[in-house]
Amino acid sequence: MNEDLETRKKIIETAQRLAMADGFYNLSVRNIVDVAKIPEETFYKFFKNVDELQIELATTRFGLTDENVLSLPIEEKIKKFTSVIIMQVETATTEDFRNWVYTNHLDINQRENVLIFSDKKILKNFLLASIKNGELISNVPIDDLVEFIVSLVYGLLLNWSMTDGDFEPLEHLDAINNLIINSLIPYLIK
Repeated sequence: MNEDLETRKKIIETAQRLAMADGFYNLSVRNIVDVAKIPEETFYKFFKNVDELQIELATTRFGLTDENVLSLPIEEKIKKFTSVIIMQVETATTEDFRNWVYTNHLDINQRENVLIFSDKKILKNFLLASIKNGELISNVPIDDLVEFIVSLVYGLLLNWSMTDGDFEPLEHLDAINNLIINSLIPYLIK
């Protein structure tokens, strides 16, 4: 791996650790470069600003697109997916979440929020990997399941933001995961 790729990876991994520890919306260039021990201009060599880095972190959902995740059993992939999304939102204020979802990241060419588009792509890859791994039958209604899972997770988060954070989304993580995993039962290879 060349030096630029190593440096970019270091920035991303540092930002991931900071986001999980201090909150996704509390990331700053200053904090990232201090922890990564790199000059500030090095950060700007790879990212225009912290928003661009946040988009990258969000669209890969903190490593959910990695091959080692795709090889996990379907139940573990689903649990990782839901926990990463909900934990990311738990560190935000309801206003942060509303701004993120409704305004900042709409891709006009896709006519769909970049995060939702990315999450659907991640889920589709999870289901395809599970077919390839022999966990799911080949005629799984992938698009329907993806829409169902995204609706459950985003529905919970939308409810949270509309009630000004009257509850903690993580308290409902097990219930969401159980609904999703139970929806997969007819498609599991026994």
